Amino acid sequence: MSGLTFIEQTFVSFVQMVKSAELIGYFVSPDVWVKMVLESVKTSQSFNTLMILAAVIRGSERGALRPYLEDIVNVISDPAIRTLADVSEI
Repeated sequence: MSGLTFIEQTFVSFVQMVKSAELIGYFVSPDVWVKMVLESVKTSQSFNTLMILAAVIRGSERGALRPYLEDIVNVISDPAIRTLADVSEI
């Protein structure tokens, strides 16, 4: 990544992180990642963890996610978490 500005390096790293999270969703069963990622979303309460959650969900098989949808919705519907999504749109 030499020759890139700090902002460009940060963006490239973020894109790679999101792609990696999608691969985790593809190759790792939700019963392994759901608890860990949701706990991270609840404790860190950062926009980045929401992006990771979204990417892991994108990479996951829809049928495998079905048993965990209620847990996922409960976490992302928490008012503190929703505020993060609203702030990121600014």
